[in-house]
Amino acid sequence: MSNKPAKQTDNQSSSDSQQKTTAQISRHYSGIIPPPEFMSHYAEINPDFPNRILSLTENEGKHRQQMERKIVNFSFISEMAGIVSGLFAVAMVCLLCYYFIEQNNPKEASHVAIAVIVGLAGVFVFRKFTKKDTNS
Repeated sequence: MSNKPAKQTDNQSSSDSQQKTTAQISRHYSGIIPPPEFMSHYAEINPDFPNRILSLTENEGKHRQQMERKIVNFSFISEMAGIVSGLFAVAMVCLLCYYFIEQNNPKEASHVAIAVIVGLAGVFVFRKFTKKDTNS
């Protein structure tokens, strides 16, 4: 066994010295408004871009607030309409029961009253369970 170092060929030494390293840098942001560095790059392209981006962001915020306000108002009106129509329906049923009693038909009046009470109880129980499902 000899302890002579292995000879390197010219091809091997030149390929070792020619290795290249590449690196890629990527940046991203999350949010509505880009960071100041990005804004300066946008300003280099067109000086109006940063102002336009900010105005678009402000308009988007105003629009979102208007839509949320409309949704809340519609929800309130819908709830009130449900309450008023339910009250009206119960009042009509009470008048119907009163009419049956006046016409000497108390049995029919009790049947109508029981059916309506069971129906209303069912609606309230069903609503309670559906609200629990949407909250969880």
